[in-house]
Amino acid sequence: MNSNRFHSILSKYINTGCLNRTDKLLSFINGKIPFQKNATSIVKEFNQLDDAVIGNSVQYLCNKYNGGNKKVQEIMKFLQSELSNDLKGAFLHGSLATNEGIPYSDFDGLVIIKNEVFKDKDRLISVAIKLSKAYSMMISMDALQHHGWFVMTEKDCKNWPNNYFPPILFEYSQSLLFSNAVIDLTYLPSIEKDKAALLRLCSSTANHLRSLTIPDNSFQLKSILSEFMLLPSLYIQYKTGKGIYKKFSFEEAAKDFTPNEWEIMNEVSAIRENWDLNTGIELFESPVIVTPWLKKQQVNRSSKISHELRIKMDPDFVGRMMKFTNLIRSKII
Repeated sequence: MNSNRFHSILSKYINTGCLNRTDKLLSFINGKIPFQKNATSIVKEFNQLDDAVIGNSVQYLCNKYNGGNKKVQEIMKFLQSELSNDLKGAFLHGSLATNEGIPYSDFDGLVIIKNEVFKDKDRLISVAIKLSKAYSMMISMDALQHHGWFVMTEKDCKNWPNNYFPPILFEYSQSLLFSNAVIDLTYLPSIEKDKAALLRLCSSTANHLRSLTIPDNSFQLKSILSEFMLLPSLYIQYKTGKGIYKKFSFEEAAKDFTPNEWEIMNEVSAIRENWDLNTGIELFESPVIVTPWLKKQQVNRSSKISHELRIKMDPDFVGRMMKFTNLIRSKII
């Protein structure tokens, strides 16, 4: 199986257990059923992954999270008490890890699951259910949290999919499990994989913008804006063959565009900086399995877009987002 495809499937399994429509229906009966149903196929696909490559070797040292965010601390305690024997590491990256969080910021977390977990189907089920519950803690922290865990395996460390999670991100990450966590990675750069990842993002972004209208709820709008603002970092990774921390990608990517072409990225970034639409679903105090029904409620209960923002993001605004997305695509094909 293609490595990127495996990680996409593994991420779906770990976060909700659901891989298809049948799983979604079964989750209405009991949220644990999809995890139990799909564990065998996940183990099978894991065993087909390549074990190691000869390539670039890097090592990162991540200090333990020392920020003051109470919700992050709660997630840390949960991981440490429930999953410390099953994970090679758990890491917080993004603005919360660098203490630059703003109201728009969500929880960007990566877990690396030990190889031994995949030797025991029941253990895998247990680990996945606990990580899904930790995902619900992210949602209780931010009602608009639109993604769960980034998921890797210990085996991946010897053949790291750097277009899925660029190693450079570990330089700006903090450990959620162990003090002074050391990560050793080996990876092979691939311009073709970087190109494919950027093209997928361009296609997805264009599809979401095609109607030239914005969603009427904040959950879906935040997802679209976040996708659009990821374009510079994937563009720089494709151009240079190296990953880049998202914060620095905007300045680097802007060099390849005229001020007029880049202005829409500045305008979207300004919406992020002034974001005040985080109200929505409220979960129970105890962690729960994240099901497709719960995800749907995130959309349905999220706050409505203000009249002022809707006026700002008119068809011309969205059309310029689409034009910029197509401009990125034109530079790589």
